[in-house]
Amino acid sequence: MLPPRTEFRGWFFLIFGCASFSGFFYVVIISNFLPPSDNALISAIQNDRPPRDGLCLGISTMTRKRR
Repeated sequence: MLPPRTEFRGWFFLIFGCASFSGFFYVVIISNFLPPSDNALISAIQNDRPPRDGLCLGISTMTRKRR
């Protein structure tokens, strides 16, 4: 059997990981399907969108600077 301190750390990290994943999942997926909000923080999360060619634009910009 594990000592109580080690068992507590295991449960703490497991709960912390689940809470972090749930928050990340909300911000990335669920907030996009909710109606617009008057709350400033939620509104900023919902309106945070990369440009349409975001990744490709960043890569092409980096390669242009090297030439």
